[in-house]
Amino acid sequence: FRIHPRSYFSWRLVVVLSPSTMFGIISHVSVGTNDIAASARFYDAVMPAIGSKRIMTIYQRTDPAEGEDAMFKEMGTATSPTTCDADKCQAVAVAYGKYAPEFWIQMTLDRNPATPGNGTHFAFSGKNQAMVRAWYDAAIAAGAKDNGPPGPRPQYGKQYYGAFAIDPDGNKIECMYWDMGWMGYCAIQ
Repeated sequence: FRIHPRSYFSWRLVVVLSPSTMFGIISHVSVGTNDIAASARFYDAVMPAIGSKRIMTIYQRTDPAEGEDAMFKEMGTATSPTTCDADKCQAVAVAYGKYAPEFWIQMTLDRNPATPGNGTHFAFSGKNQAMVRAWYDAAIAAGAKDNGPPGPRPQYGKQYYGAFAIDPDGNKIECMYWDMGWMGYCAIQ
């Protein structure tokens, strides 16, 4: 951080963010899917509830003349390719995030069926309890199975508020908010 003069008598604090301070210790997470289109529709509907959006889609060309492994990416929120005819390529991965790819859904690289990890779940951060509830409502409306409605989870700490769901591929997902009072407000706003 650095202190920046605004006027002769007042000062303001400017926080300079680097990728490591914006994202913490996790760069991104990927989960497998057996139906990329259905999974993308689900996360396209759910991720905006926490201020996230589709950042990138990776396509693979299916035209043998192009070569089976010819892959390319398209940035942005488009749900169909703009640089390849839809009948000549297919989505193989979709990334979501606020500023950069943080959460990926993807077809498996070894081409075996995707399976959810036993004992694995992914938690998305909410800024407040209302955001956790909005995420949960969006997930259920988009076809997720309930795995624990929004509410306090004192077993994880008295400040913990979370909601749990299972996505269409069987992955256990969560949105949580850690209420740290005034300090939490400053840290995550």
